[in-house]
Amino acid sequence: MSKVFKVRTEESEALREASIKMIIKTKKHMKESELLNCLIWKNLKDLTDEDVEKYRKEVLKKAD
Repeated sequence: MSKVFKVRTEESEALREASIKMIIKTKKHMKESELLNCLIWKNLKDLTDEDVEKYRKEVLKKAD
């Protein structure tokens, strides 16, 4: 199953830059979607509700 999600401009640009750096380093094509899915796969298990609240407050400037 696949889903479409919006990614903030800053994160999208950082993802593109990381992809380019990895392509240069490995000489292999790496899709941005592969990097993003790897990031989720590697880190989701360690994500806490405190992390999400901090992100919402500091990055999104949302106060609950």
